[in-house]
Amino acid sequence: MPSFDTESEFQLRQMYDILCNKLVKRGVDISCLEMADPVIHLKTATQVVTVREGIDSDVSRKMVKLIKDRKLKVQAAVKRDQLPVISWNSNAATPANPSNGYRRPCWRF
Repeated sequence: MPSFDTESEFQLRQMYDILCNKLVKRGVDISCLEMADPVIHLKTATQVVTVREGIDSDVSRKMVKLIKDRKLKVQAAVKRDQLPVISWNSNAATPANPSNGYRRPCWRF
């Protein structure tokens, strides 16, 4: 968890902009960053930046609920920090049983 320690709140914003630019250059999505409120004491300002990885369990449950509410012919399940969405593919048949389709993942969030 990176934290910024500077002399003013303005410098905190500058450091955050530098961090965002460096992450974008490396191909990291900056929407995964969460900034805490800055703590200002006399001549020091501190701010903690949290980097999220994967999908939170609350968000993934909401996504599964939205998928099931639309009544699409897909199956969604929460697996740790991933949300695989699987559909039945009736066009591609397995060689052993040509009448049945097989399951294949179509999206990964």
